Amino acid sequence: MNYRHLHYFWVIAREGSIAKASQLLDLTPQTLSGQLATLENNLGGALFRRERRRLILTELGKTVFQYANEMFTTAQALSDLLEQPPEGRPLTLAAGISASIHKLIAYQLLEPAMELAREVKLTCQTGSHSALLDQLSRRELDLVLTDREPEAGEASHFHTRQLASSAMSLFAAETLAQTLTRDFPRSL
Repeated sequence: MNYRHLHYFWVIAREGSIAKASQLLDLTPQTLSGQLATLENNLGGALFRRERRRLILTELGKTVFQYANEMFTTAQALSDLLEQPPEGRPLTLAAGISASIHKLIAYQLLEPAMELAREVKLTCQTGSHSALLDQLSRRELDLVLTDREPEAGEASHFHTRQLASSAMSLFAAETLAQTLTRDFPRSL
C-alpha cells in the first residue's frame, strides 16, 4: 500500500471534498482524483460514493479512514513531541502489576521513578501474570511487577530482577494442622 495515497485519501475524507483537499495539499483536483482511484484499485473497492455534490464514505472507506486517522494523528503527535527539546519531553513508563502484588508494594517499587528530576508520565494496569507478560513481549508495557518468574520458554525474552522478597506463614487450628502435617504442603 502506498502511504502517500492513503494520506491523500485521509485528507479528502477529513475535508469532505477533493477540491478542499487539493487546496490544502497544494495539488490539482485531477491529481488527487487519480491518486484516489489508484488507492481504490489497490484496495479492491470504492472508498467514497457521491451523493449530489458530496463525498460519502462507503463501509470500506469508513474502515480505512479509522485506521488512517489513527496513523496520521499519531504521527502528528509524535512530530509535535519531537519538536520539543529532549529535556522538555516527559518520560513515559507503562507498568503492568500482577493482581497478586499488593498496591502499596507496587507504589513503593515505582515511587523512585516519580522522584526523577524530569516529568514522568506513569501508567499502571493490573492483570494476570501471563496477560501482562504477553503485553510486555508486544512492547505495550515497559515493565511488569509480578510474584513469579516467567516460564522456562518465556524467560529468554525478558530481563528479570528480584526486587524484594517476603516471608509467608501458614497458621491453622491444632486439629486441622495435625491432619495436614503428614503430606505438607501437598495436603493443602
